[in-house]
Amino acid sequence: MNLEETARLHALKLKQLNNRGHSMADSDVVDLFANDPAYAEAMKSQTKNICAHISVQLFKEVDGLCELLGLSKRRFVELALIDAIDKTSKVIHEVDPFAAEEVN
Repeated sequence: MNLEETARLHALKLKQLNNRGHSMADSDVVDLFANDPAYAEAMKSQTKNICAHISVQLFKEVDGLCELLGLSKRRFVELALIDAIDKTSKVIHEVDPFAAEEVN
């Protein structure tokens, strides 16, 4: 690894420690207790399921990345949705589709 890669690795490790500390993110807790029927039932009121059929190739890519990164597919999709919402919200704000056009 070069200096930039090493710095990035250590900065991300530090960020993870500072953001998670000894507590886990809500989504990590969901993953831990997903197999507990009582917990799963309780979570139904706090979560919603998003299902979509995707191509086999896309599934293989997601599956491979999740395995490589040690993430559940649920967590990966959750992160992707959060990122998509953030990017889409910024575009909508920039475009301002509901602004009244100026009439000259």
